[in-house]
Amino acid sequence: MAEQVASDDKELADDVLPLPIGNMSTEYSKMEILKNLQVELEKHRMREVNEVFHNSVLADIRENGSCIIWDLVPIICQRLRGLSEFRFKTFNYCRQMLIHLTEVCNPKELLIIYLSELEKDLNLARCSKKDTNGSVQDENNDPNETIANGTNHDDTDDYEDVGDYEITDSNCFKALLKPLELILQKLPKKRNETLKSVLNSLNDHVSRLSLSAIENYDFDTDDRSKLMSDPGVKNLNSVLSMYVNFLETFVQEVDISQGDENYLFTATSVPNIQRMILLKSLLRILDYPLKHMDLFNLDGENKSKDKDTRLMNHDNGLIMPCILNDECISSRSIAIKVTKLISSLHSSFFTLLNRTDLLTTDDSSNNYDSSDIHLSPESFCSAMSVICYLLSTEGEMYSSIFFPRVYTHVYKFGVHLPYVRHLLDNNQFLIYDKGLELLKSLLDHIKVESLEVNFLDLLRQMPIEKSLISIMVFSPNKASRALALSLFRNLVYCFEPIGRYKILYSILSQPRQHSGFHGIIISMYKDLLTSNAIFQGTNLHRVVRSIINISLPCGANSDLLEKNDCIFGALNFFRYIFINDPRSVNKTRIWDILPVISETFLTPLAKALDLSRTHYKVELTKLKALKLNKMHQMANKKDNVVELTVLENKEHLKLPELTIEQEHNVIILALQNFELLESVLARLKEIAVEQAKVTTTNAGKPK
Repeated sequence: MAEQVASDDKELADDVLPLPIGNMSTEYSKMEILKNLQVELEKHRMREVNEVFHNSVLADIRENGSCIIWDLVPIICQRLRGLSEFRFKTFNYCRQMLIHLTEVCNPKELLIIYLSELEKDLNLARCSKKDTNGSVQDENNDPNETIANGTNHDDTDDYEDVGDYEITDSNCFKALLKPLELILQKLPKKRNETLKSVLNSLNDHVSRLSLSAIENYDFDTDDRSKLMSDPGVKNLNSVLSMYVNFLETFVQEVDISQGDENYLFTATSVPNIQRMILLKSLLRILDYPLKHMDLFNLDGENKSKDKDTRLMNHDNGLIMPCILNDECISSRSIAIKVTKLISSLHSSFFTLLNRTDLLTTDDSSNNYDSSDIHLSPESFCSAMSVICYLLSTEGEMYSSIFFPRVYTHVYKFGVHLPYVRHLLDNNQFLIYDKGLELLKSLLDHIKVESLEVNFLDLLRQMPIEKSLISIMVFSPNKASRALALSLFRNLVYCFEPIGRYKILYSILSQPRQHSGFHGIIISMYKDLLTSNAIFQGTNLHRVVRSIINISLPCGANSDLLEKNDCIFGALNFFRYIFINDPRSVNKTRIWDILPVISETFLTPLAKALDLSRTHYKVELTKLKALKLNKMHQMANKKDNVVELTVLENKEHLKLPELTIEQEHNVIILALQNFELLESVLARLKEIAVEQAKVTTTNAGKPK
């Protein structure tokens, strides 16, 4: 019986097993190949990886088609993710395998796989940000309350709620650029559509590159030349240089200087459309991240320009020089190359400024199918501002066709105003610093008093003087504040006298301006007083009333410390006029309103000084008594105990109050300041009395 069963089983096996044995062996062989390759990759044994790839993977592709690549590419890309920057050999071998697959596999199939890996990078960044937000929220929430409410962050797969996220790992991006370039070159007949799809994926990655190394850099204390050696910045430069080289290949295909004779025209491959696609992508790079990076022309960069250019050239597909020499590539050289590529796609810079209707799409939701390269109006303005900055400092590097030199400097200044303001209005140092440098280069070519008063109409639409004032007052960088003040002075002096008067008077009519800046404006008006009759007479009377209003807005009850700079400026202003324009001459007509000055400024200021001095002396007496009590209390204590309290996140942190010693020093300085004000005020009154006596004496003499 047992023999019969065994015989039947053998016959059944003979009938069934031969059918699937080919598929099973093939599948088993593929799994074995992938497993061996993955193990060798994990151990960074590149010689063995090379043998497996050439002897097994390529053989399997030749025999069974490209089915294996759907599992092979994710394994290679997974090895690249998180790869140390010192694993150059591993990176190059992985990249070489991805390149070699383009020679033996279907390009359309491979394009889908490579784009899916780029999308996976974005998803991983989203997940990382989501996990970070979830962990922070879990730390702030009560675990019991979370369980009671039945909420669980792990059950949520919505990536749209993670907010802004950054990509810090670009190894896959860099490794896939050359393979994608080779694939696109094999699909020339559908160039427009395939290029859009690829660039949309690549642009998404570039727009998420991390700028934390730049954002966390302290430009006030650290030398900005050290920023280029930061690992995060070097990685950014490496990614951008490779991406720009990738775009250069397709820019050269449609270079306007070469014409369209050699271009392969089809219904889905039109050179003008390809130019538009590439132009938008290049502008997006300027908008982000190049606008946020340091593009300053550091000393010595010209010496290494040839080296930068060599490193920016295309690789031969074997070893990437920029991977090994990231420190040699500057952000500025990348930005300059991007601008040069733009000049190969569009004939004139000034006509490009007016093509916002062609280059922008208002609604990004219409781009869900990747039918177009999205470029918002804000991004276009941002990119053009960077081009303006580069052209202003490196204009001689570009052809006279793209950047004509026939326009007047005043016309160029007017054209650049929107982009100057765009840069100056940003609160990031590297961005408003570009605006300051751009404005400086424009004003350097404009002669004194060459701007007519009508130019103020354009300035009212683009009030860059307000942006300069904001930098002067709020910028933490001392050099930026000084440069902003210098540029403001130059801007005022570029106008004819009536324009200067209108600018200064408008600022003196604004009571909410910073007191220190009001003092500077008063000093500027004082310097211009004798230069032209426009600053004298009735116009001077209007200015004097404005100065009095901003110096003592509440009369005798004004805060003298808050308005200290403005009051000192006003006193020096009046003293200068009283001395240089005697009452007997009265060229400026200042003596005509002396009663107004005395009634609304000199007398209230004297009362304010008395009130403030009395108030601060009382406070000083209270502080001395408090200090004595504190000393008695400290003498009774044997030890001083330092207490440290850790507050919960929900509680507000309060700034520590001034110590008694600090308050004492503040009051002493205030009293000394009041004495100085009083001495200047007394001198001003003496001059007024002396001038009155001289006038009376001269009037009594016979003619």
